[in-house]
Amino acid sequence: MWRWLGGVVHGLVAGLFGLAYAARYVHPEAFWWGGLLAPGLALLAGGVLGALVLALAGRRWRWAALHAGLLGLAAVRLWPALPPAAAQGESASLTVLTYNISAARLERQQGRALLAFVREHMPDLLVLQEAYLYYRDDVPVRPSRYLQLLIDSLGYRTLRPAVPLRDHTEQAVLARPGVHLLAVEQHLLSVGPDDRRASEVVRVRFRWEGREAVLYNLHLRSFGRLKPWEDQRHWLNPAYWRAFLGRYREAFGARAREAEQLRALIEQDSLPVIVAGDFNSTPHNWSYHHLARGLQDAFRVAGSGWGGTYHVRFPVVHIDHVLAGPAWAVESAVIPDLALSDHRPLVVRLRWAAE
Repeated sequence: MWRWLGGVVHGLVAGLFGLAYAARYVHPEAFWWGGLLAPGLALLAGGVLGALVLALAGRRWRWAALHAGLLGLAAVRLWPALPPAAAQGESASLTVLTYNISAARLERQQGRALLAFVREHMPDLLVLQEAYLYYRDDVPVRPSRYLQLLIDSLGYRTLRPAVPLRDHTEQAVLARPGVHLLAVEQHLLSVGPDDRRASEVVRVRFRWEGREAVLYNLHLRSFGRLKPWEDQRHWLNPAYWRAFLGRYREAFGARAREAEQLRALIEQDSLPVIVAGDFNSTPHNWSYHHLARGLQDAFRVAGSGWGGTYHVRFPVVHIDHVLAGPAWAVESAVIPDLALSDHRPLVVRLRWAAE
């Protein structure tokens, strides 16, 4: 009896880990529910480690071999990359700060805290999500109040698209003097003719240190503002959970199609590429993996620690990323402890790679 129960436990742990691991490689249209498990891959790896100990203690060698193999897969996926080589000689650094700031919910004192934080890091490119720039006929660009504070106090600049797709953007990109903004484009990642929640990606072409490059600022499809753990009144109602799972299935599929469209845009670019923003996907999800092919994940290359950016109070998942093409070398990547939003920011330093 106990041996049978032990086999069930071993099989369950191995199966859940395998499903979470596979979510990175199988399109969400066919395997959306694997995406629910993917953010917990590291925790499931801990469960596999515990199951390995139990298998060894019980002399269940086949289970032990299976768990050892799964831990090998976990090490390949989760083990940090080698630290970047030290820069040779004097080489300027481009600091990129990406942050889902939820500016509409900022209070006045938090706006001052944001200013102090940006002043401390002084990024060359400030890549913000849920931070509004308005495009009006009377004024080329009208920033929201907190962006205007950064522009007035720290000298940041922005640029209006030549042909705005709508009268505003939520993906603001601000640049310090020394980074010359050349062109801004808005692209809607629509997944259907009636898609009212189409995500926007902003493509910015800029010149730095005598070379041109492009940056994509993105905020891929979310599950919606209300999360199931935020409304505990209906936890025991099956219909409540069916509705949420239906919404999650729809969001996983839509996000994957958005990632496919963005990937097509990136592959058309001949300039060095940086992709930054709120992916709403961990490194173990399909959408992230599809976008990251051929690019460097700055935090994996040069970061340290767990790397969680969401939720700010208990950052267990890493969904905000900076990806850089091979023309860039990653010097550092840090996630400061800043509680102005439900996300944490990511600050990355890049330089031109040696040719």
